[in-house]
Amino acid sequence: MVADAASTGFGGPRYDPAVIVAAQSRRQLLSCWHRSNIHTTGFMSSTRPSAYATLVPRAKYSASRWIGRRERLYRITTTLLRRRRGLYPHSATDLVIAGVARCANSYVYWTVQMANSDRLAIAHHLHVPAVVIRAVELRIPTLVLTRDPIDVAVSMLARNPELPPTAVLRDYVSFYASIWSLRDHYVVADFAAATSDLDGVVGRLNSRYLSDFGHGPSSEDADSRVFSRILGAHGPNTTTSPMGTSVPSIMRDRAKPDLRNEVLRRARPETLDAARAWYKALRSASQR
Repeated sequence: MVADAASTGFGGPRYDPAVIVAAQSRRQLLSCWHRSNIHTTGFMSSTRPSAYATLVPRAKYSASRWIGRRERLYRITTTLLRRRRGLYPHSATDLVIAGVARCANSYVYWTVQMANSDRLAIAHHLHVPAVVIRAVELRIPTLVLTRDPIDVAVSMLARNPELPPTAVLRDYVSFYASIWSLRDHYVVADFAAATSDLDGVVGRLNSRYLSDFGHGPSSEDADSRVFSRILGAHGPNTTTSPMGTSVPSIMRDRAKPDLRNEVLRRARPETLDAARAWYKALRSASQR
């Protein structure tokens, strides 16, 4: 099983999570507390959201994932809706960073971007297989991120408590199954490697594609700057809470045991087994 964030150095002893949490406003903390009904001492409150209240976000999540498995349809949709078009791979894209959500996408994107003086055109944060399919078609250097599926589900529930764990795990299986046949055309990086040895990951990218993407060795100061950029990217009126933020969070760490139990209790065993099998195959691919 992939190492926990604390043991990989991502939010571990080198980076005091209290500093990160202190940078987030009291309003955000209270918003998370009341909106998600999640407490630092226990995951679920006595007033769990009703099925009707979660119907719309669940439907949107499922629909976006269904479209995201169909490259041409997804490309047409993003063009027509004019949403996130600049993040989709095109002829001028230098690098594609893809993977399901909560796999250190933000950390990798900002670290690589800052190491290259913010001059790279990077397709990122779309979390659909269509991105990888299009990148391979255009022969763009592509990094696919992955993580232990239980950890993904735990982090997703912290951010979006209305999503069923089985839906998150089903999306995990679907994402990686959809791009598995293309595995000789992209580089795979596990969460642990991406957050503790990104220099090595970028080195594999450069070896595979004969590219020259820069990335210096990780340091406390460098990661602090990355975390600041991640927080700043959401803007001054961000609604991202300490539970759902992409930087280390004490509140989320305290909730993880209850979140993990909730995932294991509610997820369908066959879906969880399938997700674990895909994670094992992906970790094997990442060693090549």
